[in-house]
Amino acid sequence: RSVKTPWKPTSAFQDSLSCLNFGDPNNTHSCSECFLIDFVPTTNRAEIVPCHHIPLNEAGDTIETLEGKDNQQNLEANLRDWLDAKINEIEAARTS
Repeated sequence: RSVKTPWKPTSAFQDSLSCLNFGDPNNTHSCSECFLIDFVPTTNRAEIVPCHHIPLNEAGDTIETLEGKDNQQNLEANLRDWLDAKINEIEAARTS
């Protein structure tokens, strides 16, 4: 939760510095400009928050589905594991 608004739920990508529209109430940038769009299945790229439809694990869980289960620790663990795996993949591709 945000220090400024602890009563308000946060969104995994939208409320992070990784979002092009972070802190922009007008959502000036299209999600299609975001670097995360490449990880979104093509069938979900027209969603309101496409990055919340990125499959985070082999079971196909997404931020969207995990938020519905109301288990913030599980969501954060899955997101952290996905980010670690993607970072490792990118680093391995750069070194080979």
